[in-house]
Amino acid sequence: MASFHGSQTTPSTATLTHSPIYHAIIQAGPRLKPLQQVHARILITGYGRSRPLITKLLSFAYAATSPVSYTRRLFFSIPKPDTFLFHSLITLTSKFNFPRESLLYYRRMLLANISSSNYTFSAAIKSSTDLMAFSIGETIHCHVLICGYGLDVYVQAALVSFYAKSGHVRIARKVFDKMPEKSVVAWNSMISGYEQNGFGKEAIGLFYLMQDLGVKPDSSTFVICLCAGRREWFRLLGA
Repeated sequence: MASFHGSQTTPSTATLTHSPIYHAIIQAGPRLKPLQQVHARILITGYGRSRPLITKLLSFAYAATSPVSYTRRLFFSIPKPDTFLFHSLITLTSKFNFPRESLLYYRRMLLANISSSNYTFSAAIKSSTDLMAFSIGETIHCHVLICGYGLDVYVQAALVSFYAKSGHVRIARKVFDKMPEKSVVAWNSMISGYEQNGFGKEAIGLFYLMQDLGVKPDSSTFVICLCAGRREWFRLLGA
């Protein structure tokens, strides 16, 4: 009989991803009870510390908005989390609105001396924004610069949103102006930052600049500009 922690020879990742257990996780999908049933099956068959299986299980568990106590227990069942697991968890928890968990995994990743990527930096910055944790976001920005991701478009877009939503519009604009490539999302973040902080005139001016440079606005851009225009109109009326 297989031991609880899997003393048998560990199968390769390719083998596990084609195994019946892996397919059972896929079939369970983002539903907590079916996932817990598959998890029990994983433990019984001796693969309770398999990174590929637990990583996939965790991804669906967060999508199912599972209790934090359960997802943490899954994470701590892996003796040596690797780069892929940390990167996956940081981005997943940020995406599914678990910002505290995202920053927890980011901190543990640093303690494990595992390097970040542009996607994990972006996710951690977004989580700092969601929590309005300005000091943490500033610290992550320092990590970004130290690790050489200061000009990465994804990281910069996240930083623009972070500083703008934190009320530091001037810093957001400095980051925005340094971007080598500006996506519509980045333009929207900066325009929205002006609008949310009461700078309707600047928001509309940036919108005109966006058009002059040939960047095509999307529906979100127009909604933001309508709000900015209304704010500026009320300001002129003295309301």
